[in-house]
Amino acid sequence: MHKFKNFVPFNVHMEGIEDFLEKLASPSPAPGGGAASAFVSIVGGSLISMVSQLTIGKKNYAQYDAEMKGILERERQIEKDLRSLIDEDERAFNAIMEALKMPKDTESQKKVREEKLQSALRTGIDVPWKIARKAYDLLALVEPLADHGNKNAVTDAGSAALFLQAAIKAALYNVKINLKMVKDEDYVADQRMKINVFLENTDDLFERIRKKVEEKL
Repeated sequence: MHKFKNFVPFNVHMEGIEDFLEKLASPSPAPGGGAASAFVSIVGGSLISMVSQLTIGKKNYAQYDAEMKGILERERQIEKDLRSLIDEDERAFNAIMEALKMPKDTESQKKVREEKLQSALRTGIDVPWKIARKAYDLLALVEPLADHGNKNAVTDAGSAALFLQAAIKAALYNVKINLKMVKDEDYVADQRMKINVFLENTDDLFERIRKKVEEKL
């Protein structure tokens, strides 16, 4: 039996999950796609944790113990960051909504509202970017699992890759929608270029992992 650090009874975990899913399913627009992307990334990370732990301590994979332990430690740190980003994304969205609700009856009010909105939009863009980057960091951990992880859990590594690719693309949808309201055209153009490059890198990495996984099926 594997020993899990900081083990919490399953029912406690489920209470938190049920609470999040209930909020996600409610008519409230937050939490939304950004927070869901972080949540799905955590699911992918949990599979990474499982596969690495199913490899550590196995005689046939002894030479990869140090590598697997490093993956496990890295996954735990990224997962911790993603948990914080779920709440951060909701706060960022709410700040945008608050700015949009500000009065705009006078020119002075319009100016203040627009300044608040543009500032909130930058945050609303930065947070899903953080989620996408954390998800990519997790995706990068899947490749060595596909190479050296317990072959009996290779489909779990492949599943992690699928979840993480989806999470990255979903997070960047949230960047794109907020860019539509940003007035700084140079900033918008730069962001769109970065999105395209990031997605290309994501797809390249995912494709490498997919091939490695399917070769073992």
